[in-house]
Amino acid sequence: MKNETRARKRQAKRTAVVGAGVAGMMGFTLWAAPSALADSEYQLRSCGPASAFVCGRGGIYSSNTWAYACDLYADGAGFQTVYRRADGTENEISDPNGSASGCGSERAGTSANRVTSYIVCVKKSPRICGPRVWL
Repeated sequence: MKNETRARKRQAKRTAVVGAGVAGMMGFTLWAAPSALADSEYQLRSCGPASAFVCGRGGIYSSNTWAYACDLYADGAGFQTVYRRADGTENEISDPNGSASGCGSERAGTSANRVTSYIVCVKKSPRICGPRVWL
């Protein structure tokens, strides 16, 4: 009888440890999920001799609801971020003052219609773009 009671206690302890481990993993998963809305930036390197210089940078911030574009290379071409929202519509934001100080930014979505992907481009003909960044 005593051995049977000891075995049950050991089994209860094992179950509690396993249960705590599973709960801990679930808590971590729930905590980590909001990181999907983290800010994102891409720098496009394709300017100057041998495309060795960064042309500009663009990205998405504020829970995937704002977009920006910053022209960093004085070549007169301009720089833009083209973004796509959850409803499938696309829009673009350009740096309004070229490579001078400051960037262009705009509200790109809402909490119900967030930005889901974007590309950054040099506004040359043909346009030179980086890869699509999925959020």
